[in-house]
Amino acid sequence: MDVTQSLVCLESSTEYEDGETGVPRRPLLAGRDATIYGDERVLGYLLALDEQYLPSPSYFNFQPDLKPAMRRIVAEWMVEVCDDQGCHEDVLVTSLNYLDRVISHVQPIRRSQLQLYGATCMFIASKFRDSRPISAQHLVRYTDCSITTDELLQCEQVTLNTLKWELSCVGPYELLDQLLLRLPTWINCLQCQTLKHQKCQTLSRHKCQTLSQGECQTLRRHSAILITMCAVEPQFSLCPPSLISSACLCSAASGMKGPSWCRQVKLHSHLQQLTSTDVDTLRHYQEQIEELVKVNMTKANRSRVDDIESDQSNEEEEEDYSKASSLPCTPTDVTDIKLLS
Repeated sequence: MDVTQSLVCLESSTEYEDGETGVPRRPLLAGRDATIYGDERVLGYLLALDEQYLPSPSYFNFQPDLKPAMRRIVAEWMVEVCDDQGCHEDVLVTSLNYLDRVISHVQPIRRSQLQLYGATCMFIASKFRDSRPISAQHLVRYTDCSITTDELLQCEQVTLNTLKWELSCVGPYELLDQLLLRLPTWINCLQCQTLKHQKCQTLSRHKCQTLSQGECQTLRRHSAILITMCAVEPQFSLCPPSLISSACLCSAASGMKGPSWCRQVKLHSHLQQLTSTDVDTLRHYQEQIEELVKVNMTKANRSRVDDIESDQSNEEEEEDYSKASSLPCTPTDVTDIKLLS
């Protein structure tokens, strides 16, 4: 191979630059290594570690002052922080995995400390997963200065000792990319430029079922959104990453192409062969994810309606105030009356 060809940069800066200023929102990421994504041993190694970094079952039973709803509130706050900082997608899922494992081992944790541990887990995960970690000062400001930098650094030591420095946990995003690239060619044409749809053209019954390269990218993006939604919900915290990534992939594909398409291409069966996940279990969690999507969409629509009504109410109040201020008024206090001399 020519040396110049081996040193070609495959990164694209358009995805990471601000559309108006052109300033990078976050550093560029390395391109996909063909050795990592093409070797079957990599997927086998990830699946072997699938359940190693899960929290203890029913870990909230050991925390009398904490409730699952509190964990959801802190997780939603962590989503906002990661989004505002432009963190890598792995930072949020990794930090929530750290948080769940800490909650299951540190006893007791007061509800007033939960945000501190959430900020600490983001602090560690951003240094481990991102090339531009979140600074301690930023995290303190995101908590509205309810914690101090010293408390954050002390909590970092406690968290690292609790995790036994086992930070390289397997996440759903890593498995999602592995699964997408290992779907049958006539389903996934991410490599269509090299394969030129040869197999799809020979199998006419599969030609209409093939995903284009753009559809594969959309499928990946929708699956990633569903993974983030699952990470926020406590009910999915005990699920193996392979199950989460497979169920989100099925749910995203069903939303894009319809349930009949998933049945025709036998998507569940292919994922079962790749991950050794029971099909009934996969369908069960897919239904839970789709129900979660409906609930979140209902909440979003309700919130949007409330915002519109609030804006209309404010506009009416401003109109009433402007009308009232334009009318002549009579002073009601004698001190407001100026007598002419």
